[in-house]
Amino acid sequence: MDRFRLESVVLTSAGSVPSSQSLSTLSMGFPIDNVHLWADWLSTHAKQLIRKRGQLAKSNAHKKDNGPELRRLSRETDKSGKEDTKRHTETAAAETEACLEDQDLQGGWFKLNLWMKQRGDKAFGPSFEDMTKLTDEMEDLHRRIEPQEEPIPTPIAPCQTADSAPAEDEITLAVKRLKSGKSPGASEMTAAHLKKWHRQAHPLTEEDIPQPEAWNKLVEQVQHAWEHSELPQELCCCVQVMVPNPDGGSRGIGLLEAVSKVLECIINSRVTAKVKFHDCLHGFRVARGTDTTQMESKLFQQLAGMDQETLFKACLDWAKAFATFNEERAFKKLHECGFPAKMLALIALQWCKMQVTPKQADFFSMPFCQDSGQITGSVLGPLVFNVVVDSVVRHWMTVMVNDGGTSAITGLAVKERLLPFCADDGMVASRDPAWLQEALTALVALF
Repeated sequence: MDRFRLESVVLTSAGSVPSSQSLSTLSMGFPIDNVHLWADWLSTHAKQLIRKRGQLAKSNAHKKDNGPELRRLSRETDKSGKEDTKRHTETAAAETEACLEDQDLQGGWFKLNLWMKQRGDKAFGPSFEDMTKLTDEMEDLHRRIEPQEEPIPTPIAPCQTADSAPAEDEITLAVKRLKSGKSPGASEMTAAHLKKWHRQAHPLTEEDIPQPEAWNKLVEQVQHAWEHSELPQELCCCVQVMVPNPDGGSRGIGLLEAVSKVLECIINSRVTAKVKFHDCLHGFRVARGTDTTQMESKLFQQLAGMDQETLFKACLDWAKAFATFNEERAFKKLHECGFPAKMLALIALQWCKMQVTPKQADFFSMPFCQDSGQITGSVLGPLVFNVVVDSVVRHWMTVMVNDGGTSAITGLAVKERLLPFCADDGMVASRDPAWLQEALTALVALF
């Protein structure tokens, strides 16, 4: 603090106004790096817009009426900033190329490093070659591959699920279950729009005038799609956002339409209330998540330690299993589990018409048809995947435990074997290493 006061006194006594470079050393006595501010490359017009918007935002006079003017200034500021960024990038590129032509590698590196510091940490946009390669990888991942093995039988009885058109109350519940704040699909319609339409149709106070036009149109569209098994092409468009992984590669997150999510949420709620999965399944289930899996694994390990027995484990990770399982066999499993006709027609129609458009850093690639697996981000996808995994696990139980696949590993056998599954991850544990190897071989062959 004394150093700060001393420098302030010296600068003031000199009779000159301290510059921005000298002020950078007056932060509590500690020198600060000379950061290249936005004022170094923004145009005079952009600076005037920023100052004007700041003054308008701070003014208290007619604050409610300043909204349109603030939005206009924000749009003009963004437009001017983008033009200045483009101009600054072209200037930096020309200066760097000039240094390279003069064999001044150090000067070229200095110019490029200076531009990178001003640009910030925003990632570069992908090139055309990168987007083409990414699209080919995604298309190969979702390409249909005919399985060579025989279909796995379904040892459980089908559930009885209602197939009537959803009423308005059921549609309302499905809309309320949608998570707000999620990125929208191609139409830019979000769950907040649907919830707003419901509030406008059913106002909480008597003073508000009901506006049921938009909500009634939504209810009519959902009921028509259910009754006649018709889906507009717009509901079958998915934007696949590619997120790079730290260890290489990428993973996709699908952005589906909000109306399509409402239909999937209705199907998911009806089936989940009726179908009963095997106790080994912990993924995508209420009250049986990863915490339950970890608890069972720790108790199983402690039980082996109390008996002073050696425990053998094998961890499973079916990479890309969610996006690569065969849709035809999965559809047969849904039929065997008791999915009604209209529900199956909607699912089959969505699978046949689904078009996926890869996107990375605001750049879109060419769309392609999805022929296998499910989209990450789908409401119905986890349910379909659980049906497939449940069928495999029950058949494995029939082969390895000989209990018909209808019960979990309980009773005295709970001390000997453990098979928890959570989504596309799992674990096989046993005190018998020979049985563990045999069970692991059978699981790999089934999957």
